[in-house]
Amino acid sequence: MVPDGSSLIQNVAASYDRAHGPRCRAASSNHGSRWPYGMPLASLMTCMETIETPIKKVWFITGTSTGFGRRTAVHALEAGHYVVATSRNMDDIDDLNETYSDRVLTLELDVTKPKSIEKAIQAAIERHRRIDIVMNNAGLGLGGAIEETTDEEARSLYDVNVFGMLNVIRAALPHFRERNEGMFINLSSLVGLSAIPGIGIYSSTKFAVEGISEALAQEVSNLGISVVMVEPGAFDTEFASNMRMVEDQIDDYKEVHQSMKEGFDFRGDPEKAAEAIVAAATSEHPPTRLLLGPDCVDAANAKVAQLRQEIDRWEQVSRATDKGLTKPMKEAVDHV
Repeated sequence: MVPDGSSLIQNVAASYDRAHGPRCRAASSNHGSRWPYGMPLASLMTCMETIETPIKKVWFITGTSTGFGRRTAVHALEAGHYVVATSRNMDDIDDLNETYSDRVLTLELDVTKPKSIEKAIQAAIERHRRIDIVMNNAGLGLGGAIEETTDEEARSLYDVNVFGMLNVIRAALPHFRERNEGMFINLSSLVGLSAIPGIGIYSSTKFAVEGISEALAQEVSNLGISVVMVEPGAFDTEFASNMRMVEDQIDDYKEVHQSMKEGFDFRGDPEKAAEAIVAAATSEHPPTRLLLGPDCVDAANAKVAQLRQEIDRWEQVSRATDKGLTKPMKEAVDHV
């Protein structure tokens, strides 16, 4: 038997409530009615308009002019998702409108300027009524030994790689909390797991990305929000050619510079990486860390093995610092 109009609306409402309760209840309350029973058709339609096919996510990506940001944007668009592509220079991303005009929104954004971020976030929500995934991809590289790097050079790197990411996270979180869902994809690196000489300050910014992301994931896990750290190894993108070097180099570090330049084998395929990022983001069980490239996997395994070895070797010393133990420190040290 075909249900009458009232039953049909209630059945549809109940179905949507199971899948999208928070947003639908919000839509219902805006129309002054209870959800889902007795819900006016206008209210139901408003709710349904805010919900698209589950597989079609709304991505907000920073730094889409080149690299992983650009390739992930294109792969997401090709997969049928919607993308808000941002860049400091609109000329670098205008071409996306020619190919994907119906599903892409290109916006100017500077991650070091909070007002620029807030404006872009609001424009994305006005266009799509929601954001599902925020990908913090914008970043800079810097080569040079620790001693060679000036405060100004280090701070400029942190302003983009760390504080820029924090600016975007803080701007997007209220929207995610209101919807009780959302995902951050924060671009880290192999060097966020294991630092490399010659790019020590850059490595430290990625260690910061790891620490912030790991803590954030725990802070928002009960709010329906997830965090994914993407940790690429050496990939054949524009990053290496765009990476600047410190201005004042010291002769004693020539070998460090040389080993850094020769130490990367850019075997990673950025197209495959972008495909993996989109797959992970839309997976039923997304990872907390997505290692990309065999070099990253090898480096991570080596770091874990090194940590395990040092923990085991110095465990008695570590435990001997407990104020409740009377074992002499010298005795613990003698076991090392």
